[in-house]
Amino acid sequence: MLRKTCLTCLLLLVLALQACNGPAPATPAESRAATLSELKNVVESRQSSDAKWQAAVDGAQVAAGGGVKTGDDSHARLDISDGTILRLAAQTEFELKTFSPEAADPVTQFTLVAGKMWVAVTAALGGGSFEVETPVGVATVRGSFMSIEYFPVNGQMIASCLEGLCRLASSA
Repeated sequence: MLRKTCLTCLLLLVLALQACNGPAPATPAESRAATLSELKNVVESRQSSDAKWQAAVDGAQVAAGGGVKTGDDSHARLDISDGTILRLAAQTEFELKTFSPEAADPVTQFTLVAGKMWVAVTAALGGGSFEVETPVGVATVRGSFMSIEYFPVNGQMIASCLEGLCRLASSA
């Protein structure tokens, strides 16, 4: 019985000392990142819109202003650290227009120049947004799955909301 009382007192003393030291320091929020993977055949990337296209490498980061394009019979995957996944079909080109570093209420905007991408937004966006812009309109997904395809030859855009909440707005 004495041993149990001593252990209880020791535990209470440790808890009291921790409470006197105040709360543990907050760890800095982790920045979001967009990473290329599953590169097949010809996949190129660039760090900014005025940089030259270069052969992409598995694990390369894509930052705001950067872009990716795939060639014939090629594809790639872009993983965002918040759990969002983009898959790029052959003959696809995009620019990562806006990419907020904060995980809370993330803002992500792509400009789809040509081709097709599938988007899986698996994390809650809160007050954030996920948009894919083309010259003829903007497709937004709030949760779950969407595909968007843009044909620059005839200016046609096809957006499919596969699951969740999506919105399509014309640029006109």
